[in-house]
Amino acid sequence: MALDHIVDGLVRRGLKPLRVGLDAKVQPALKDYVLEAYLNRHPRRGNLERLVREETRLQEKVRVLERNIEEAKSRDQPNRLASLHRIMGNVDRQLRVVKARLFKLRQEMITDVLKQVDVVGSLDLRFHRR
Repeated sequence: MALDHIVDGLVRRGLKPLRVGLDAKVQPALKDYVLEAYLNRHPRRGNLERLVREETRLQEKVRVLERNIEEAKSRDQPNRLASLHRIMGNVDRQLRVVKARLFKLRQEMITDVLKQVDVVGSLDLRFHRR
């Protein structure tokens, strides 16, 4: 609560604060100053959402392949099993690439947010001004 009072005072003074902490504990009037709010307004948000959808699609593909592999094992289908393992290897590689891109993009977006704010405050009540 004290952090929210400080953030509110910074906003009233014309500064752009970033409130770091549990979003659920933020006063509704200050929701625009948490990291997720800044990221939601980021120009590259659409790219992030596309990568998240791709990650979800690939994760589902992995689950289906895992079920098919178990089925091929139980039916003693070695040729099918070998083929499914090759496909799984390709999907795993694709998933690692997407996860790496997601991480990189999110870090770049966070860096952009940190460059545009004036003050960063966290729950330990320490504020750092650039």
